[in-house]
Formats: sequence, C-alpha cells, structure tokens
Amino acid sequence: KQIDKLQKDCQDQQLDLNECRGKLEIAEHHVASLQTKLDEAKSEIYKLQESVKRLQKENCEFRRQRDAAVDERDTLQLQVERRDHEVERLHTEVKALSHQLQSAVTAKCQALADAEEIKSREMNLDFKEKRLEQERNLLAQQMSALEVELSKRTSELQNTRSESSARSLLTETRLTQKEEELRIATESLQQLREVNTNIQ
Repeated sequence: KQIDKLQKDCQDQQLDLNECRGKLEIAEHHVASLQTKLDEAKSEIYKLQESVKRLQKENCEFRRQRDAAVDERDTLQLQVERRDHEVERLHTEVKALSHQLQSAVTAKCQALADAEEIKSREMNLDFKEKRLEQERNLLAQQMSALEVELSKRTSELQNTRSESSARSLLTETRLTQKEEELRIATESLQQLREVNTNIQ
C-alpha cells in the first residue's frame, strides 16, 4: 500500500512537471515575441531620430534663407513636431514593452524553479522506493532462513519422538525445549510475514 501511494505521488509530480514545462515554453515564446517588438521599436526610434537630425539641419539652412523659404520652413517645422510626438510615443511603448519583458523573464525564472523542485521530489521518491525494495529483500531473506530453521527443528522433533522408551524422561525434556523453540520461530516467521505483507 505504501509503495502504491509513493507511485501515485510520483505520477502526480510528473504531471506537475509537464505542466510547468508547458508554462515555461509559453513564457519563452512570449519573451521572444516581446524581444522582437522591442528591437523593431528601437530601430524605428533610431530612424526617426536620424530623420529629426536631418530635418533640423535643413531647418537651419532654411533659416539662412528665411526671406526666400519661410513657407517651406514652417511646413518642415510641423513635420519635425510630428516626428517628435512619434518619438515620444515610441519611447512610451518601449518602456511598456520593457516592463512586459521583465514580467515574462520573472515568470520564466519561477517556472524553472518549479521544475527544479519537482525534479528534487522525484529523486527523493526514487530513493525511498529503492530503500523499501532493499528492506523487502532483507525481510524475504530472513523469512527464508526462518523457514529452513523451522523445517530443521520439525525434523529434529520427529526424530526425538521416535527414540526408545528407556530415554523417555530425557526425551520429554528435550521435546519440551524443541517445542518452545518451534513456537518462537513460528511467531517470528508470522511477524515477518505480516511485515512483508504490509510493505507490499
């Protein structure tokens, strides 16, 4: 009964391990997706920043030509402002994605910790099963030895009973002693059988 319980516990731990592995795989996919989005956002920010620098340079040139290009300068200024707003929006998005990435990494670490704990439990169960098997084998050996001893004592008892009547008093004394030894051996054998039954 105890072995069955241990086996059931082992199966339950295996199911927990499979579930944690599934969660870990989902978390890793989520982290990879967030990392891709973060890289794309950073690339877009860089492009926009370069565009802003270029537009600012052009704006300086237009200022030197203010009298001839006031309208065009104003248009470019509006474009720069729109780019600035876009950069700010992307900065905000990158910050949010960074928080999501951190959460995903934390979840992954937790899943790994859970998997390690389940692995430790499995090793502990394996150790207990091996120890129980060793104890059961030892009890089986002891029971076998007692059965041999019981057979030997029974044979000696039968031989004792067949001795001549001239030694009846001595034989009776020995018989009583052998019967007591037989009783003790039988009780020990019965106890070991009960222990072996409980282990199984």
